[in-house]
Amino acid sequence: MFGIITLILYILAVFALLRNERRSLKWIGVGYYILLSIVFLIGDLYITDKYHLHEGPVPEQGFATHIDWVSIFGYFFIIPMIFLIAYTGWKWLKSIRSIGLRIFLRVLLITLLLGMGYISLFIFVLIFYGFAP
Repeated sequence: MFGIITLILYILAVFALLRNERRSLKWIGVGYYILLSIVFLIGDLYITDKYHLHEGPVPEQGFATHIDWVSIFGYFFIIPMIFLIAYTGWKWLKSIRSIGLRIFLRVLLITLLLGMGYISLFIFVLIFYGFAP
């Protein structure tokens, strides 16, 4: 249940990031994440049911398949989000008049995005895979 709420919040964040963009771009971004969420949840439920991940005993391949599924979709969720944040941040930074401040904020934005991208995959795996072996 927490995973579904997280995906809904993720879609709302994409909608908020693209609120001032063209309507077509906004709906392409939101549609991508809605479709991706549906495919991810269906696959997650299939793997959970097939390998009895919430019951026991669980075959060794069950955990490996599940972590592969979650990791691959983690990249599909996180990398486009980083590009969206970079795009909106870069666009916002164009309005700053001071060149020195703009350069500093661009370097800060890139640094924060790299750190966010690195940590986000761990958080995604923790939410949807958990502490399983």
